[in-house]
Amino acid sequence: MEESIQKETYGKKHMEGEKVIMEGKGHVPIIRLEAVKVGEIGYGGGRLDDSDKVAALLQSKFGNPDREYAITVAVDSKLSPLSIEVVGIGSVNLCIVEPREIFKNLILSNASAFFLAHTHPTGDVTPSKEDIAITEHLEKASETMGIPMLDHIIFSAGQYYSLREHGDLSGDL
Repeated sequence: MEESIQKETYGKKHMEGEKVIMEGKGHVPIIRLEAVKVGEIGYGGGRLDDSDKVAALLQSKFGNPDREYAITVAVDSKLSPLSIEVVGIGSVNLCIVEPREIFKNLILSNASAFFLAHTHPTGDVTPSKEDIAITEHLEKASETMGIPMLDHIIFSAGQYYSLREHGDLSGDL
């Protein structure tokens, strides 16, 4: 049935065989969500079992930013990377992220866990009060969703700060 429905106009009319179905009262659109590959980052293989490896992976692509980027790295149960997604792009000192945006790709990637990371364009990777607050908020959300947040890493070119290594996240990696 999925293939037999063809979209004719932007969200207004669908064709199913010879029968035209109009959206509106009493009709619900059928959708399909997909993760779309838009590029890749070179990776030497192995497990992402410490923050240094995650930071190095992300610094190769995002290490010298002109603004803040919030990024998730989805991993499987063996800590092998499944996907990397930019979940927010901010300004020179601020990037707002919402849990719903973070977990959308993690679910589509079938992630067992994830790393959250964001850039500090100034080069100072010390977390702000807001960084600590969002870490606590997302750690609770990750417990609810059943997709643990393994670390929150703040990085710039050549350096990083792991909130897990500094005791700002509970549990072990």
